[in-house]
Amino acid sequence: MHDVERLEREAWEAASGGDPREFYGRVLAPGAVMVLPEVGVLDREEAVESMATTQPWDVHSLEDVQVIEPSGVMAVVVYRARAIVWDTERVSYITSAYTRIDGDWRLLVHQRTPAAHPS
Repeated sequence: MHDVERLEREAWEAASGGDPREFYGRVLAPGAVMVLPEVGVLDREEAVESMATTQPWDVHSLEDVQVIEPSGVMAVVVYRARAIVWDTERVSYITSAYTRIDGDWRLLVHQRTPAAHPS
């Protein structure tokens, strides 16, 4: 498993009852942004706060995960996510772009797009 896929899975675990403030505070790159359908574009600090105060997922799964690494300093992970919170299933398409800073992968851009037709 690629390191950025592992980080993406750790992010979901943090958002499912772990410590999202610690995780995102550590993993988000300087200048990082998140694009979330419910709230819009969040800068790094807003993203950390948003993830730390959002209702944890009850259940989640990542499907059809693909990692594209065009260079040794950039990698993109794309996949379909299924998550349940408050008995409501949400299906989204996710794109996360990582950059390598001082030898570690850091999340630079994360976008979640709700699936128009969950399947």
